Amino acid sequence: MLMWVKIRLDQLSSRCDVFCKLIDDASSLSLDYWLLSLSDAESKEPSKLEAYEISLKKGEARLRAMQIRLQGEFPRLEVDLPNDAAIPMRAAYVDLVEALTGGSFGERNHKPVVASADATAAAAAFVVRYARQGRDDATSLKHLASRQASRALRTGQSTAITSVRYVRIKGPVMWNRNE
Repeated sequence: MLMWVKIRLDQLSSRCDVFCKLIDDASSLSLDYWLLSLSDAESKEPSKLEAYEISLKKGEARLRAMQIRLQGEFPRLEVDLPNDAAIPMRAAYVDLVEALTGGSFGERNHKPVVASADATAAAAAFVVRYARQGRDDATSLKHLASRQASRALRTGQSTAITSVRYVRIKGPVMWNRNE
């Protein structure tokens, strides 16, 4: 049983690290996109204008792809976090998604938008903060014991927690206070 718990904790930690790395990468891509220099777009030289348009389209494609990756990873992490961290993380995640591809995203006459860049950076920082806080809370002994007891009650099994190990018993949940 303890090996299973260790494996689950390692998986949660790994998912959290992957998700936070994706958030950091998305934030970086977003900053590059939202702060793309307009000087080339205002240039009369076709080569500079073409380079600007290509950079803009590359940024849009990368951000859309990153958003799809985040949409795949977010639920996998959120389900294992305690509500104290999952609820604010979801709110920050919604803000992040809006900041990544909201506003004037995809418009032909895209201009640098400092407010969108700032919003993306702030939302990304909050998502990472809540994800890591949730991972730390989820790996605490108190949370593990609570989660195991909840699972046992949902499945009709009774579980008594003694020290650090779990003991399955028949009948209602009983605490052995003698140990």
